[in-house]
Amino acid sequence: MRTMKRLEHAIGWSHRFNWPKFPVRIDSDLALLVGWSAISGAAALTNGYYSSSAISLVLLGTFVLFALAMMRPRKQPMAGQHMDFGFAVAAVTFTALALPSGLYGSGFDFYCAHTLTALAAISLAVVFVFSIRVPRVFVYVVIAVQLIAGCLLVIANPDPLIDVWNALQAAANGLGHDRNMYNMQWFALPGQDSNAFPYFPGCVVFLWPFYLIFRDVRYGELFAFASTALILMRSRRGQSGVLIGCLAVLYPGALFGIQSAWIDPILLLEVSAAAWACTRGRKGLAMLAFGAALASKPQVWLLLPLAAVWKDFGWRRTAITFGGSVVFMLPWYLASPSGFVNGVLLSPIRHSNGLASLSLYTTLALHDWHIAVGGTVLATVVALGLAMWRGQRDTRGFLLSSALVMAIFNLTNSDSFFNEWWLTAGLVLAAIAFSESTVSDPSGAFVSKVDQSQTHVPAVS
Repeated sequence: MRTMKRLEHAIGWSHRFNWPKFPVRIDSDLALLVGWSAISGAAALTNGYYSSSAISLVLLGTFVLFALAMMRPRKQPMAGQHMDFGFAVAAVTFTALALPSGLYGSGFDFYCAHTLTALAAISLAVVFVFSIRVPRVFVYVVIAVQLIAGCLLVIANPDPLIDVWNALQAAANGLGHDRNMYNMQWFALPGQDSNAFPYFPGCVVFLWPFYLIFRDVRYGELFAFASTALILMRSRRGQSGVLIGCLAVLYPGALFGIQSAWIDPILLLEVSAAAWACTRGRKGLAMLAFGAALASKPQVWLLLPLAAVWKDFGWRRTAITFGGSVVFMLPWYLASPSGFVNGVLLSPIRHSNGLASLSLYTTLALHDWHIAVGGTVLATVVALGLAMWRGQRDTRGFLLSSALVMAIFNLTNSDSFFNEWWLTAGLVLAAIAFSESTVSDPSGAFVSKVDQSQTHVPAVS
C-alpha cells in the first residue's frame, strides 16, 4: 500500500514540471483525426503489408500521437467541430472508391459489397461537404449498409485461405464439444500455423454463439464492429458524434479485416465499452468489459499499466480485473500447459513473415540491421513510461496513451499487419469520441468537466 502511494505521488509530481510552451495552439481533435487518417490509410493502402509510402504514413500518425501525449495541447470547449473531420472523410471516401472492400472472393456478392461501401462513403462526403445537419438515424443507416456489405463479403468467400479463420472456426467448434483449443489442429497452408492457437480463450467464448447460429465466427466480428460504432456515436454529442459513428464503420479497408477473421474488432469493442461504462459510473461493467479484452489477446496486457493510472478505473480495479481474467483462463492452461504456452507465447516469437511487416523492423532489416525481441520490449517499456508520466489520466488520456503504446509496439515488431494497425487507429477514434469529457483550465491542463464543476461548489458547514 505504501509503495503504491509513493508511485502515485511520483507520477503526480511529473505533471508539475514546466515543459516548453509552444506558441501554436493545437486543436487536439483535428490532430487526432490527421493521425487516424494517416494510420488507417496506410493499413488499407497495402492491405497491411510493408511499403515505403505505408511506413511513412504510420510514422506520421505515430508522431502525431506522441506529440499530443507529450505536449498536452490546449482544448477549447467547442473544439472538434464539423470541419475538423475533413482529412478523415477524405480518407474513407478515397479508400471506398479506389480500393475493394475485401481482398478475397469475386462475383456479384463481392462487387455488390464494394458498391454499398462506396455509396455509404459518398453519402457521408455529401453530408460533410454541404454541412447538412442530419439526425442520428443517418448513422444507423450507414451501419446497416456496412453490415450488409460485410455479410456479402463473407458469403463471397466462405472459406478464406488464412490460418486465423481456420483456427477460430476449429476452436469455436471444439468449444461446443468440450475440446481444448490448445490441443487441436486445423487446416493451414504451408507456412501457416495449424496447431498453435495464438489468442486467449475469451475471444472464442465471445464468438461461440455466432458460430452456433451462423456457422461462421466472422458474423460475431461484424456484430462487434457495428456495436463499437454505436458506443462511439453515443459518447459524442451533436454532428461530431454522427461523423464518428460513420467513420467507425467506414474505416478504410475495415471489411477486409472482417473477411480475414482478425479478432481486433472484438478488442476495440471491449475497450470502448469499458471506457463508456467508466464515464457513466458503471465500474462493475467496465471491469467486466476490460477483463474480457485481457482474456482475448496478449497484446491487451500492454494496457494494464495505463489502466492502473486511469483515474476512473484505478490500480485496485486493474488488479482485480487482471486476476479475474487469469482465473477465467486457468482451466484452459491447466488442461494443456504446453499447448497454451506454445500457442500464446512461443508462436508469435517464432512466426516470421520475412520483410512484410508494416514496421520499422522491416525498414531496418532491408538495410541489414535486425532488431531482436529485446528491442521491441525496450521500445514498448519506454513508451509506457512516457505515457504514464506525461499522459492524461482521464478516459480520453487512457485511450490516447493506449494508441501510442500500441503504435510503438507495432513499429518495432516483426509481425505488424493490418489488424494491429486497425486496433491502433480504432483507439485513436475512441479517444476522439470521449474527448468531450475534458476541457482546459487557464494553465492549459486537462480537467474533467465533473471535477471542474465540483471545484466551484461552496463547502457546507
